[in-house]
Amino acid sequence: MRESERLVQYSELKPTEEVDCPEKISTEALLNWWNVAKDICDTNGYTALAFNQIQRNTLSKLGFDVERPSIIYVGEIPSHLGTISEQLLINPNIQTIDILGDGVAIEACGSIIDSDNINPEMFIIRPAVIIGGAYFWEPGKTGATYKEFSTAQVSGSVIQHEVKHLEGKTALSDPSQILDFSDVHTLKEMQKYLKTDRYSMLEILTRFKHWLIYDSSSKDFKIINPRGQFIRNEFK
Repeated sequence: MRESERLVQYSELKPTEEVDCPEKISTEALLNWWNVAKDICDTNGYTALAFNQIQRNTLSKLGFDVERPSIIYVGEIPSHLGTISEQLLINPNIQTIDILGDGVAIEACGSIIDSDNINPEMFIIRPAVIIGGAYFWEPGKTGATYKEFSTAQVSGSVIQHEVKHLEGKTALSDPSQILDFSDVHTLKEMQKYLKTDRYSMLEILTRFKHWLIYDSSSKDFKIINPRGQFIRNEFK
């Protein structure tokens, strides 16, 4: 296997289809969808899940009349506004606004796995604030209700990540989303790039075993170890 082929995805994501008449979906069906998605997230340590990442035979058993429903399950997320409860977002749509510009989020992706069978972490550039709408449902509610929303920081990043999946995309689909570390080869250079001190940079990096970064000078993805050293090229 060539070095540039070592990073693989579990499966190719395909764009989703909108669910018809979300407000008419039974509470029993919504609870079944929620339970399956929650179980997948709890088992794999995911924060959220786009339904086009669920196996087709599982979706069939849940009674969907489309192959890839446009639904996101979001687990509990700490936010500056308080913890966001677990819920389903059906047919979500989002727009970004430029009030606060872009921010850098730390994310992993269940659809991306490296040659050591690890989901690498990534520094992802995303708009700091999003607005949008979706049909929301959570246990204890009767039926899904359409709501408009605005969100920022962690919760906004999570929703953007999953909406990209609903569009059939991962971070590998758009390298410009991944923070560019061109010609950065040491921890010292990385902490300067991210404008943070040595202690916090080392603490961030060593929380996880592998990091996926993009180097625009060579136009390839690389995996780095917790000390910020490049250990191999993964994908071009």
